[in-house]
Amino acid sequence: MRALLAVSFIILVLKTSARDISSESVHQRVEPDPDLENYLREAIENFREQMKEGIPAINMPVLDPLELKNLDINVAENLATMDLSIKTLTVRCLSIFNIMHLSPNLEEMYLAINLTLPEIYVHGQYRVDGKLVKIFPIYGQGYFDLNATDINISGVGKLGFTTDTVQMELLKLDLYWEHLAVFMENFLGGGSFSEVLQRIVPNVGRDIFNVYKPLMLEKMETCLTDRINNKLNQPFVKDIIKDITNNTYVLKTTEDKIWKLIGLSSWNLSRDFSKMKTIIYATLLLCICGTTFCKDEELQKRVNDYIDDFIQKATNGSGGFIDPLPLDELKKGFEREIGFVRVKGEAKLYNGKIYGLSTMKRKGNATVLNLDDMLIISTELIFKKLNATYKGALLLNDAGPTISLNAKVGRSQVSMIIIAPAEGGKAEMMSFSINKLQDIRVSIWGLGPMGWAASIMSTLALNALEKPVAKASSIKVMEHFMKEIEKVPFPGKAAE
Repeated sequence: MRALLAVSFIILVLKTSARDISSESVHQRVEPDPDLENYLREAIENFREQMKEGIPAINMPVLDPLELKNLDINVAENLATMDLSIKTLTVRCLSIFNIMHLSPNLEEMYLAINLTLPEIYVHGQYRVDGKLVKIFPIYGQGYFDLNATDINISGVGKLGFTTDTVQMELLKLDLYWEHLAVFMENFLGGGSFSEVLQRIVPNVGRDIFNVYKPLMLEKMETCLTDRINNKLNQPFVKDIIKDITNNTYVLKTTEDKIWKLIGLSSWNLSRDFSKMKTIIYATLLLCICGTTFCKDEELQKRVNDYIDDFIQKATNGSGGFIDPLPLDELKKGFEREIGFVRVKGEAKLYNGKIYGLSTMKRKGNATVLNLDDMLIISTELIFKKLNATYKGALLLNDAGPTISLNAKVGRSQVSMIIIAPAEGGKAEMMSFSINKLQDIRVSIWGLGPMGWAASIMSTLALNALEKPVAKASSIKVMEHFMKEIEKVPFPGKAAE
């Protein structure tokens, strides 16, 4: 759509008969042309019709549907660190725009235009992997569909003349849509949490976009101005301007130049605009999941207190539900040379239990995304005390000592996400994940003369605790918390 602005500006220049122009800045007085608006409308309408077919004579491809090249974005900021890849991106319905307002001002040499589109469809393949605010894991791969409706695009551009060329001195753009729907296959692995996120996209998308819109539009305006001026500085454009200033300009005799200019500008600019549109969509995808942190002290306190209250109630007297939690049996075979004889053995850990899952507590303030009627709450948790115990055996030819093993966890990284109604009411547990168990110290008793096997037993326990045990514990706690949260409604302001 921005290409149409460039085309309109160019036609405006070619249609206008300029008076004497010196190398110095001179205020121009151009006779008004009552037919100019109709002329520009007709030119844009003609361009719209050609978007579906292309113009082979000037190498302009089909622009509706618009096929875009692959896009790879690497983000490494405080807000997010992630890799995003978008492939086979197709944009449809770009040619069904309506010209709601078109106002050329010959005296001041500016053009204001307002376009509306009933809808735009975007389809493609995506792959994303990373984290937001170092807490929220973002991942997914598959196809995506984006449908925006009631889109409004407006712009104002001002031209300035020199002796032999024209320059874009001012370009201001604005963009707005009424409704937005997004579907992303396998986003966050699919499931209920993914569905909830995709349902809130229409609500949060516009608000997040409005926060970033001034910066994005400023970059677009700068880029577009540079691209348009680059085209206006090409030799054949300067030739046309010279024709105008020498009063030798005749529309019919320069028709080929006009279409050559429009063709080059519209295609090359459209190609660059398309890239920028793609960047906007990708930026929006990242922003959708980003957050504006809670600055409402009352809400922050209410959320923190709720997290503390829920954890206390959900873990108090949890008994065998999560604390202690039984652990799976572990086995590992090995070979060792003893007395010049190579023997096979097996290390076993069984009757395992992990203690302390009920000692979790909130770490710092919870992160809150306020969506007016809904709150998305994410918080980091830690375990005050966490350790695992096993019974075990080291078997050589089916015989060997029985051992005891204790593993003390020094550090842990746990994240929890809850969705709650902003005015208070039933909350939902969306995610609970023990991301890491670190600084694990293992003690073993009972090996006797087989002390050399301590490393085998320790490695067996460490490998299990760092990943499989963390994952299994996450699942069990999640199941327990999903039931318990139904008993602990989120408090509204009135409850304070």
